[in-house]
Amino acid sequence: MTTEMRKLVEELCSPACAGRKPGTKGGDAARAAVCDTSGALPDPLRNHASRLVGMLESKLA
Repeated sequence: MTTEMRKLVEELCSPACAGRKPGTKGGDAARAAVCDTSGALPDPLRNHASRLVGMLESKLA
């Protein structure tokens, strides 16, 4: 796992992103974390990070 991906996973598991349900503080923080990190990720991981946001939003809506 790349350092950037590890940081993203740790941030998504942090109290700041708790809940991650769309429209909540945790959801907004999770979306921001993925969007901020995705530019630093290699292409295959960037695509995966984008799908992760969509999956989280659809599963938790």
